[in-house]
Amino acid sequence: MARQMQKNTKSKEENIKEVVVEKENKELESEDEIKEEVKKRKTYSDGDYILCRSIIAGGLNINCRSGNYYRFNNYGDYCEIEYRDLVELIRKHSDHIFLPRILIEEDDFLEDFPQVKRFYAEMYSISDLKEILSLSGSQLENAINSLPNELKDALKSLAATMIESGEIDSISKVRTLTTLLNADFNLLSELFTVR
Repeated sequence: MARQMQKNTKSKEENIKEVVVEKENKELESEDEIKEEVKKRKTYSDGDYILCRSIIAGGLNINCRSGNYYRFNNYGDYCEIEYRDLVELIRKHSDHIFLPRILIEEDDFLEDFPQVKRFYAEMYSISDLKEILSLSGSQLENAINSLPNELKDALKSLAATMIESGEIDSISKVRTLTTLLNADFNLLSELFTVR
């Protein structure tokens, strides 16, 4: 009987070791997965340029304390603004950023300035987003492509609600929204289609 007890004890110890090894392997795998999921964010220096887009009709000139001068000729024009100048505009809460007159197009840059990212997310009201969703064809595509990513997330949520309630019932519009917002609204529309 003593021998059998020793064998059982060894097998329990071995089982415990195996469980510990399995846990360590799972932890290492999950750490690898987390590392893969975390994108490497771009780091900026003072001399880097950040892509911005004008969202006002007509020309826009921005003079900065550094002596740099930036010009947007019309709505939708792009211009690269030097990192230090853009940071200065954000820190002094310039109307160029917070009215807004320009939109910052680089998401990595926005990650460093959550107040701007939050502002972009709250910039449009629900009625503005519903108005965008009421557009058709190329107008809808142009409007959605011009939105910051934070607003696209809000628009995606609103579109799902409107499809569910039947406010958006055009299959072609659902397909367009599926493509533009990178979501699967086709499945949602099939769930709520009366047969």
